[in-house]
Amino acid sequence: MENVINALQFNFAAVPMRAGRLRGWLAFICLTSILCITLSLSQAQTQTQDGSGQSAPERAVKAAFLYKFAGYVDWPTGTFARADTPLTIAVMGDDQFADVLAEYVTGRTVDERPISVKKQKDDGVAEGINIVFIARGDKTGLRTAANSPRPVLIVTESDGALAQGSAINFVVSGGRVRFEASTENAEKRRLKLASGLLRVALNTRATPP
Repeated sequence: MENVINALQFNFAAVPMRAGRLRGWLAFICLTSILCITLSLSQAQTQTQDGSGQSAPERAVKAAFLYKFAGYVDWPTGTFARADTPLTIAVMGDDQFADVLAEYVTGRTVDERPISVKKQKDDGVAEGINIVFIARGDKTGLRTAANSPRPVLIVTESDGALAQGSAINFVVSGGRVRFEASTENAEKRRLKLASGLLRVALNTRATPP
């Protein structure tokens, strides 16, 4: 697990967050594809201790993606009180993933903002949360987040989650961690997903005309 985190940190540190967005995402996808070879082998040999079916490399790759997502969202004016207000990511339903994510983002910033990771219960989205990751199977957490009017980016890993209000949903396709996106669901919360992110999504659900 530590080796995967170190590899992700080394490779993604040089990928720009804003400049050359599409080129940065293509490099990112290429690197995660290489790492997903390890993911596939690990899934075939070991499961996580909690029985979720996710390997440690899969969690690490998702943590890296989640960090990158933060830099490809345009937040409403007034979202952050100050220039140094942290960008806060809450995790529902998977404390192990929260720990992996917290380790990955340590020392990193998004648009010069520090990043905070919190373990969140599924009974509500706390004030100040910017991104909420909802683990597979946490239907209560998804319903709660979807009913919140706050400008929060909802990220999931469940089949059919876009239809339930998620803006970005992880899928594993061909042994690779990919994602699908809904601009409609993002815009309902006054969020805009950057075109560079949408171009590399497995599929995109756009706002109806």
